[in-house]
Amino acid sequence: MGEQTSNLLIATVLPLMDILLNFLAAAIISVLIYMTYLKTHSGTLYSKHFSSSLIIIIFVVTFMMAVIQGNPTVSIGLIGALSIVRFRTVIRDSRDIVFLLWSIAAGILCGNSEYWIAAIGNFVICLGLLLSGSIKNYDRFLVIIKFNQEATEMLVNTISAMFEGKELLRFENKAVQENRDEYFYEVSAGMLEKVEMVNKSLEEVLFRIQGVHSVKVIRQEDEIRQ
Repeated sequence: MGEQTSNLLIATVLPLMDILLNFLAAAIISVLIYMTYLKTHSGTLYSKHFSSSLIIIIFVVTFMMAVIQGNPTVSIGLIGALSIVRFRTVIRDSRDIVFLLWSIAAGILCGNSEYWIAAIGNFVICLGLLLSGSIKNYDRFLVIIKFNQEATEMLVNTISAMFEGKELLRFENKAVQENRDEYFYEVSAGMLEKVEMVNKSLEEVLFRIQGVHSVKVIRQEDEIRQ
């Protein structure tokens, strides 16, 4: 029984040249994925550790495919080992999931020596990410206001009057102990421009309200999670 298992393992080992070609293909694709991630990423959530992990994932999956190729015994054992692993890292950007899946798929293709499928698939994915990354939404702004709780009613009424009730309160942070609240309003560029045509600036109007400490207007590029 032991000899049969040993022979099965030997029979399913890939030739050395095939293994080297698989890892060479993985190296080329990993550079492509890394550069695409750098090119298409926007905002303040960029992580060097995550981008370097994308490269390592491809090599790990390629190595795994070289081990389990044509060997159901090893593949079942490996899947069982992976099933008990719990990944606790939070994915902060939804686009990062795409890159994770891309790295895993590329590693599987390289491990199976499917170079043509890998080349065509990676070209299409890279092109799609580059095109989607160049389309940015500059029509949304966040108005971040810090104020005393006593000024809440006056502030809400003023904001509603200026934006004609079309503003959207995306986030509110109530700090009861410090007697200061923080509101995040989402407005469109057209709404903001209309308000500033009537008034000199939004900040000047809001600072007239007693109890308002800070007003910031920033462009919103990512979704706010409550």
